[in-house]
Amino acid sequence: MIINYISVLLLFLFVAENPNRIEWQEEKKLIWEHFMGKPDNSSPFAALTHSSIEFNYNVRNENGKLTLTTRVNTYFDTKMSWFKSKEVNQHILKHEQAHFDITEIHSRKLREAFASYRVTKNFEKDLSAIFTKVNSEREKMQKQFDKESDHSRNFQNEARWQEFIAEELKRLEKWKS
Repeated sequence: MIINYISVLLLFLFVAENPNRIEWQEEKKLIWEHFMGKPDNSSPFAALTHSSIEFNYNVRNENGKLTLTTRVNTYFDTKMSWFKSKEVNQHILKHEQAHFDITEIHSRKLREAFASYRVTKNFEKDLSAIFTKVNSEREKMQKQFDKESDHSRNFQNEARWQEFIAEELKRLEKWKS
């Protein structure tokens, strides 16, 4: 158990220092300079945001009682995210920020789910299943956002989504890191 914790901790330290990733922060918005990946010229899209949820955990056995500590982070990958300079503007940047924000929404949902989880001897399988469910919901919401906003081209639906995302971040504020 201690060896697992140390390896997860070392992995986390390595991840935290990765210069190709930006951790989500409410006051720090994306700028085009963050998108350092090579544009996919075959793609019909002007930009792509690559964001992810990562978590680590520690489970301790104290007198037969298992206690769980988790850490959940939202990241933007600068090397996998790209834009086509002749096709982008501030409206599209705001759309890309919304993708990053959707990932943060689901990080908060994951923190909430972990907080309500009662540790069992199957904790590894359980935590993985919780993560898989939340991440699947994140992917579904990302696709729905792009579909309904027509990848930022439907201004009315884009505005509705921007409002919804802001409301969800506020609703889940208790679960921000």
